[in-house]
Amino acid sequence: MQKKLKKFFPFYQTNSFKREITTFTQKLAEIFYQCWDRYKNLLNTCPYYSFETWRLVLHFYKALTLKDRQMVELMYNKTF
Repeated sequence: MQKKLKKFFPFYQTNSFKREITTFTQKLAEIFYQCWDRYKNLLNTCPYYSFETWRLVLHFYKALTLKDRQMVELMYNKTF
């Protein structure tokens, strides 16, 4: 399985996807669910990114606008 993934997602391309994941940001007029869908699509583009789930959640959280971060905090009683 690893060999097939490396064939379709060479090292340089995987690094490019990783950079996109780590530098992902919410667009100005984008609502939370649109941002989430765009992030999921990015993750599905390259299944070989090798980030832990908690790190993916953290990258998404940091990408949100202040207003949407506050919404997430309120949903989790400020323990996110």
